[in-house]
Amino acid sequence: MPAGTDRVLTEPAANASLYLGGRYAQALEFLCAAREGPANITLLISEPGLGKTCLLRAALARLEPGSRTAFVFWTQLEPLEFIQHLLSAAGVSEPAGDVATAQKQLQEVLQDSARAGKRFVLAIDEAQNLSPEALEKLSAVLDFGLAKTGRLHVIFAALPGFTASLERPQARRLQERVGGVVSLAALTHNETAEYIEFRSRRAGEARLPQEEARRIVSGSGGVPRVIDQLCDEALRRIAGNEQETAEITLLDSALGALFPAGQLPRYAIPFEPAQPPPSAAPIARPAATADVPARPPAAARERAAAHRAPAPPASPPRPAPSRPQAGPADPSVAKVCEWFLEPRRSWSGTPAELAVASGAAAEGLAERLQASADVLRGFGVQAAVVRRPGRPRMITLSRLSA
Repeated sequence: MPAGTDRVLTEPAANASLYLGGRYAQALEFLCAAREGPANITLLISEPGLGKTCLLRAALARLEPGSRTAFVFWTQLEPLEFIQHLLSAAGVSEPAGDVATAQKQLQEVLQDSARAGKRFVLAIDEAQNLSPEALEKLSAVLDFGLAKTGRLHVIFAALPGFTASLERPQARRLQERVGGVVSLAALTHNETAEYIEFRSRRAGEARLPQEEARRIVSGSGGVPRVIDQLCDEALRRIAGNEQETAEITLLDSALGALFPAGQLPRYAIPFEPAQPPPSAAPIARPAATADVPARPPAAARERAAAHRAPAPPASPPRPAPSRPQAGPADPSVAKVCEWFLEPRRSWSGTPAELAVASGAAAEGLAERLQASADVLRGFGVQAAVVRRPGRPRMITLSRLSA
């Protein structure tokens, strides 16, 4: 989940606004625990959409009073470029371009922190994107005396496949220094209801009928990103329709639009009836998070199909919308378009980051956006792809003037 959004699970700067049900409180305490000796590396492992990035930022916010912190998120770089990015995040004004000098610069950072009576906490997000060569360079930079003490704490946040990356010969020295691993899982039905109620209390947003809230609990799979998207879609539809049309079929149409044929992530809690919240559960307007849905087992798809209700009755005539109702034909381009228009004005990043943020397929995404440039302009979106030798491609999205 990217930082800077208005959702309570992605509001880590103020820990009071962070949902700490389920395993989140335990995971936060684990990340903030001091590490001693050479085993000063911690792993935060999570499938997409479960909140690892916001939890990582929350840990840094809690640690900052007694620690110097650095947050690194550009991991799809060349090995030495990544080391320079890391040093820049650590406060080095002129990062070195070789391992030996980079090691000395990091040592000076640790020494300055020690003189101030603080430890240095280095958080690396999206670590699964680090190449074997980048892990090897990082291992070499961290291979000195002070970096093997409690003066340094390194936290990797990554998808489950990262643990296999650490088993490669290039990363073996990093693996030997792992002092603990914590993982996140999809919320249970009760935790999902609790999460919806918690966030609504913090933001004071609109309320849904009790039955709608119950169906979100049972239909979201316990994945915070899915819960957020369903709530956002429900609020959007309520705002655009007469109140009497926003009844039991509201969630069905939202779920069908977001996840055709019940394609929830494979790690989601299966579709099952859930106990309704004690009262009409209010929900808060969220923003987008990161996840690429994966196809669940056939049984889950069948339950999802059975869960879907008939189409709602026709709504009263409404003014024509400002853009076409149908999205782009390419599913990935449609996901990017829908994600960007609610409610962003501009965005820039790599194709992989855009795929994670929007839920689109990463493969060939830049080419697909370029091929659909005219279609996107019809929706008021301008897409530009910039290629620079030796650097990742960058995609820039912006709103066209009306």
